[in-house]
Amino acid sequence: MDTQQISKTQLDTLRKMGLPEVKENNQWLVLHVKGDGVKAPESWNAKVYTDSAGNMKVVTTDMAVLVALLSESPRMALPDPTRIISIDDSGWGFPLLGTLVGLHDSLDDSLHIGEVSVKYYIPHNSNQIA
Repeated sequence: MDTQQISKTQLDTLRKMGLPEVKENNQWLVLHVKGDGVKAPESWNAKVYTDSAGNMKVVTTDMAVLVALLSESPRMALPDPTRIISIDDSGWGFPLLGTLVGLHDSLDDSLHIGEVSVKYYIPHNSNQIA
């Protein structure tokens, strides 16, 4: 969860977006919105709280989504649904090379292969490979 100050103007902008609101019985909660799957991911939410002095803070599951929603030229806050990155770590614990990892990016149909060296598995206080 990320927390940051929010202005009255930003609060009004967030209200005008038409995101689904969640009603709660909390005297300090000003607004609770969640993602609609179009403007913001369904797993996203934000809560705006006020203190006795009237200062407001927003608590959100993803500050980058909130920033995108509140920016002057709002862009789609959802990731590109046509891009899938698949990761395979089936080479875990390979006795000679450490860990082998493979990645496939559906955007350009590319394959990437990498290695996590054995040296990263050796304890810091050991000078030998067992």
